[in-house]
Amino acid sequence: VDRLEAELEADFAVIRIDVASELGSYVRQKYDGGLVPLFLIIDRKGALVFRHSGTVPRQEDIISLGL
Repeated sequence: VDRLEAELEADFAVIRIDVASELGSYVRQKYDGGLVPLFLIIDRKGALVFRHSGTVPRQEDIISLGL
């Protein structure tokens, strides 16, 4: 996760949320999060544009979205 964050932080705001926290519970419920880790890319309007759970996504998969 640290590696992916370092690779993407120039282009994305990376926010880590503890799934056991109140905010984490809200995010998991709102975006139907099951497996941990859960990676979401949410645009400025709040629309979900990428979702990946259970493993760390590849940087190439995120970059290929063209965001």
